[in-house]
Amino acid sequence: MVSGSLYALLAGLCGAAASLSAKLSLGTGLLLVCNAVMWTFFSKALRHSSSSARATVTTTASNFISSVRTYRWVKKYELV
Repeated sequence: MVSGSLYALLAGLCGAAASLSAKLSLGTGLLLVCNAVMWTFFSKALRHSSSSARATVTTTASNFISSVRTYRWVKKYELV
């Protein structure tokens, strides 16, 4: 059985992917798919976590860290 923390981490990653696709104008379809998958994982995280606060904080932290890392990666290769 998958823990709620793993679902929360995956939700954060999908949220970061949605943000990146919007910032790079990769298409509305990719943005909508990433958001739909993110909400699915977040709902599962809420269901499988011991508290909703833990799922929310883990998802938010994962999204923030993933967004920063992908932004740095994209900017590094954008300048070269």
